[in-house]
Amino acid sequence: METPVLTISHLYRQLAENNLNYTNLAEHTSEPGLKALFRSLSASRGELMHGLTHEAALEAETLPNGTGLGGIVERVLLTSQHPDGAEDRDATLAACVRSETHLLEEYDNLVRDLATAEHVKAVLRTHHGLIKADIAAIQAACRP
Repeated sequence: METPVLTISHLYRQLAENNLNYTNLAEHTSEPGLKALFRSLSASRGELMHGLTHEAALEAETLPNGTGLGGIVERVLLTSQHPDGAEDRDATLAACVRSETHLLEEYDNLVRDLATAEHVKAVLRTHHGLIKADIAAIQAACRP
C-alpha cells in the first residue's frame, strides 16, 4: 500500500475536522471552562485554515470543501462522550491531545518533504508552534 502524499489540502481538511469537533464539543458541554477552551481551539483552527488558504493559492492547490469520513467518526465519538462527566471529560481531552499530536506529526512530515516550498514551510513552522501551545492548553485542562 502506498503512503499518502501530504499536501496543504490534506492539512486543511484535518484542521477543518478539528474545527468542527471543537465546535461540537463546545455545544455539548455545560462546563464554562471547557466551553471556552473548545471555542478557543475552534477559532484557532479557523485561523490556521485561513493561513493555509493563502499558501494553497500560491501553490495552485485546490482546498476541500468538507471533511472526510474520519472526521465525522471522530466527531460522533467525541460528542457521544458528554465531556461534562469527570471520566468522559478526561477521555475527551485525551482524544483532543491525540488528534492534535497527530496533526503536528503531519505538519512535521510536510515540512520535511523536499518538494514543499520554503514559504509554505515557514507558515507550517509557525502553525506548529501555535498547535503545540494549544496542546499545552488542553493538557492544562486535564484534572490532576
